[in-house]
Amino acid sequence: MKEKLLALSRTDFMSKEPIYFNNIQCGFDDYHYMTLHGSEFCYNHFLKKALHLNGSDHVYVDFYYGRLKQEEKENLQSFLTQEDLQVLDFIDYDNGIYFYLTEEILPFLIKITAQEMLFNTFYFTKIPCTLWGNYQLKFPIFFKDTEAKRFYEELALSCGLRILSSS
Repeated sequence: MKEKLLALSRTDFMSKEPIYFNNIQCGFDDYHYMTLHGSEFCYNHFLKKALHLNGSDHVYVDFYYGRLKQEEKENLQSFLTQEDLQVLDFIDYDNGIYFYLTEEILPFLIKITAQEMLFNTFYFTKIPCTLWGNYQLKFPIFFKDTEAKRFYEELALSCGLRILSSS
């Protein structure tokens, strides 16, 4: 990792037309959804495939580390490996919370989300969905239409994830 990963402004992020809502209940009320369950390994596999299928210009993540209090940052850092800290140093988290998702930061983001250290939301805009994590390795995923839902359902199952609920 060479150059820092720069944040997108909220305006730029919203111009990508992600499935976005302020709280999870709005997601359940306004979108088709399903809840996935599986291991950190399976989620990593799923998100890596979804990243490739959408293309890196169509996948985003919110990362709130820059909004944490110093004590909270230090607490999180105490659980991270040296490699994780290098990824953290690569992200320019001081200037916003929305970033393009890259393969370089994906394992780190899955780890901190799956282990409930810091929650992240993943936004896909080519094949639209939003993956909201995490509640004891249960990730709700939201869709605008049933076609995208079917696509991600098949992808999730192929990656070893289970579907717990669906609407």
